[in-house]
Amino acid sequence: MTKKLSLLPPAVPAKREQNASSARYIAIVDDEECVRQAFARLLRAYSFEAHTYGSGREFLDSLRTCVPACLIVDVHLGEMNGFDVLRCVTGMGIEIPAIVVTARNDSGVQHDFSLCNATALLVKPVGVDSLLQAIEIAISKSAGREARSR
Repeated sequence: MTKKLSLLPPAVPAKREQNASSARYIAIVDDEECVRQAFARLLRAYSFEAHTYGSGREFLDSLRTCVPACLIVDVHLGEMNGFDVLRCVTGMGIEIPAIVVTARNDSGVQHDFSLCNATALLVKPVGVDSLLQAIEIAISKSAGREARSR
């Protein structure tokens, strides 16, 4: 049985835009600190601005101030899973290209991934080339969407 949670953070501005400084801002949501830090160090080495979040709620709250160019989100989190986070983002009217990561790539994860419109599904341990390629695709998707909206 799945319990229904109120997942939207309060007082979210109606209009959120990515500013110039957020063009290389990548949000990393994973409940394992060592994974968050490893992703962040890697991305910073490639000149990305990486911010880490230990929970979906923490990330959703951060959207009040800045929207990332790309989201890397683990499937298996605590209070809500990565797909719940993506549904909340969509429910808030925000479009963020997302990369979903998981340690357990089963048919349920594949099914949920097919419904969430994420850019990529990567299985841990994630290879550097796979991650960087997925980020490049996600950011170009984001840039193309912004150009069309102008």
